[in-house]
Amino acid sequence: MKRYILFLAALLIFSGCGSSSPTPVEVKKKKTPRWTILQVKANVDDVTIENIIINGGSCEAPAEQYEKKTLKSSESISVSTFGCANVTSIQVVTKTGSYDFSFK
Repeated sequence: MKRYILFLAALLIFSGCGSSSPTPVEVKKKKTPRWTILQVKANVDDVTIENIIINGGSCEAPAEQYEKKTLKSSESISVSTFGCANVTSIQVVTKTGSYDFSFK
C-alpha cells in the first residue's frame, strides 16, 4: 500500500514538470489614435523573424521594420502599423514556424 501511495505522489509531482515550452516570441500591443505599435520580443536565442502578418493581411507594416531580423533572448523590435488602429490578430513567421497572437 505504501508503494502505491508513493507511486501516486511521484506521479502527481512529476506531472507538473512536463509543461510545454513557451513560444519563441511574444507580442505586446500599444494603441494610439492613428496606429498600433507592436513589440515582438524573443523568448529564446537566435529567432529570425521572416514576416509579420497583421489582421490576416488586411493591415500592413513596412517590411524593413522587421524582415529577416535575428533576435537574441529578451531582445525586441517595434513594428508600427500606420493607418491600422484596430489590430486584432498577428502572425509572426520565423524560421522555426508561425505563431499566432490575438488581441481584444
